[in-house]
Amino acid sequence: MSAPTPAFANPFHHLLREQVRHEFTASHQDVSIAVHFDAHKLPRLAAVFYDLSAERRRHALMLVQYLLDVQAQVPVASLDAIVEAFDSIEKPVEVALSAAQTDADRYTAVSRAAVEMNDYAGERFAGWFLAAQADRIARLRTLRNIVDRAAGNLFDVEEFLARSGRAATEPPAAPAVAGAAR
Repeated sequence: MSAPTPAFANPFHHLLREQVRHEFTASHQDVSIAVHFDAHKLPRLAAVFYDLSAERRRHALMLVQYLLDVQAQVPVASLDAIVEAFDSIEKPVEVALSAAQTDADRYTAVSRAAVEMNDYAGERFAGWFLAAQADRIARLRTLRNIVDRAAGNLFDVEEFLARSGRAATEPPAAPAVAGAAR
């Protein structure tokens, strides 16, 4: 069994390792948002963010599995800071949307690095995450629009979520998740 490649050897792998930390941090941020909504007795809004948190954690573990599969180092770093308090009704959704847009930029950089390394399997892998980010951004933009239209009446948002029943979906052919039975 060969040793994992050094952390500095491959810029594509370096960006993937950074993204693992970002995904775990974003998952933690989504839990913070979910708890905020739960504390305000808004269970459907809370559920949206608990689901997003689970999705983010799953994505982090997909990145981990990919790095393990290519025998790259996989350090488990500490999380970045998150927003813990929200001063408006709109703020939690804005925080989540901003994070999703930032991640789309990060995955674009990951994909670009794969291309520059002539790692076409890596580019395809990164492309899956770009498609997932596009879906997440669309869902969060819709939610932000509904929150804006509700003009502070989050029970209208809860009603919209109850009626829409739209669950998060990920693009087909998802990468393997670390720790999942194969």
